[in-house]
Amino acid sequence: MKCGSEVRLPSPTKASDVRAMLDTVCKSFDAELYVREEGGKAVLYAVKRLDDGRGVGKILASRPIPFFPDEV
Repeated sequence: MKCGSEVRLPSPTKASDVRAMLDTVCKSFDAELYVREEGGKAVLYAVKRLDDGRGVGKILASRPIPFFPDEV
């Protein structure tokens, strides 16, 4: 895909919506963010890493986000 090419865009996920979600669930710490493909959709996860040495975290919030289109 070349710069300047036009693409059809799906309904967006606004940065302000994601910021509001993160401000709500992550007020006092800096959450880790992960994206995973689930059933043909990308899902953004906000995770708080547990400090117990097991290398696990607690999912605090998730939000589906659209994939950038491949078509030109």
